[in-house]
Amino acid sequence: MSESNERAGRQDRAQAIREDIRLCLRRVARSDFQREKATDRERELLASSPEPITNELVQDFVAWRRSLLWVAAAFIALYAVLTIASFQTFEQVAASGVSYEDYREQAEAMPEWSREGPVLSRTEWEGRLREQVRENFGEENTDLINGILVVFAFAVVVAAVLTVLAARQWKSVRASRRWSRAAWLVMFGVPFLVSFLPITAMMDFEQISADLQEQEQMRMLLGASFALGVFMTIAPKAIALFPGIIRSCISLKTLVPESATPGWIAALMAPLYAIFLLTLVSVMNQMQGDMLLIGGVLCLMAGPMIYVWKAEDVVRPHTPEETTTVLHGARKQASLLTLAGVVLIGAFIIELPNMTAIDALSFVAGLVGNVLLMTVVAADLIVALLYHSYRQSREFAGTEMEASLDLKYRALSEVGFTALRGRGSGAAASPVLSSGQSGGDGGA
Repeated sequence: MSESNERAGRQDRAQAIREDIRLCLRRVARSDFQREKATDRERELLASSPEPITNELVQDFVAWRRSLLWVAAAFIALYAVLTIASFQTFEQVAASGVSYEDYREQAEAMPEWSREGPVLSRTEWEGRLREQVRENFGEENTDLINGILVVFAFAVVVAAVLTVLAARQWKSVRASRRWSRAAWLVMFGVPFLVSFLPITAMMDFEQISADLQEQEQMRMLLGASFALGVFMTIAPKAIALFPGIIRSCISLKTLVPESATPGWIAALMAPLYAIFLLTLVSVMNQMQGDMLLIGGVLCLMAGPMIYVWKAEDVVRPHTPEETTTVLHGARKQASLLTLAGVVLIGAFIIELPNMTAIDALSFVAGLVGNVLLMTVVAADLIVALLYHSYRQSREFAGTEMEASLDLKYRALSEVGFTALRGRGSGAAASPVLSSGQSGGDGGA
């Protein structure tokens, strides 16, 4: 009887875990507070926590953060595992083009009297090859590059641990915010700080060759290789920055639909994201020009631009009832374009020399994990900004400064400067005046 009860208990726990996973994935996919609410169990846990949370709207927001953090932790943990599993020292990378099977075949085909010694085992051969690389490339140069590779891998592992801590402490808002911000700073900041190092300038090329022309050729070759390596390392973090902010804004638009500010931020971030992508990928395109890369970048650029195209609907205040209807179509189109961009860039990575499906999976896992983590971190910050903007707008209303600002906006709208997409003119074209707002951010 006890075995039967124990088996039933394990099945119940497994079923609960499966349902929780489905809940987390659904919340990540929808990120709609009008459709996704905290469960009764989550409300009970939050109400009875050391820092009780009883307001239902706040409970919904905290439960949403929990789901995003756990999914982000899973992807970043996968990214960390793949990073460690595929980690190679510089010696291994430099020797990757040499095959032990070819060496053994050639050595066994030679007469014994012409060999330099007995045929080496794989371990002995790999050790001698690594020693040769260090000798040819220079001990200090090799240690420098290995140190940078270790820092990159260590940062991913630390970020994964911090994200798990943020997810585990989801009921404590202060602790969860602190850990999630720390995870993002490690994941985002460390690779960028290291990428600023002039690696080739820090190397001693005299250890490689005494010929100046050969030194310059080696410097150029290594510079191109480092550029590709830096792109593979920082691209998931850099690409995730703007989508994370945009995604958090669109999600918060369903939490506080009365505020126009989240929609404005999303619409303003989209063109900045497009410019950023062009700048980031232009260098890679010169070295690795490929239609998959170009198509992927265009899709990533086009996705958020949907919110600019539909800005008139996205940026205005909404009632809770109309929020989901207004945003659903725009979010679906933006998500499909973003997904297409990720798939195309993943295919591009697979086609790169010495790249594998594992490398592409690692890139995508890092990208998704970073986007979700950035979404949570940005949402925490934007909620605080929304509140302070709202307080300022309340204090601003009815003052002389508001009247002065209203006159300036009317003058600008009369000649069409306030018209979206250059259509129309006059006061009717001004979103500020037509929505009944002036000065500050009344909807925030």
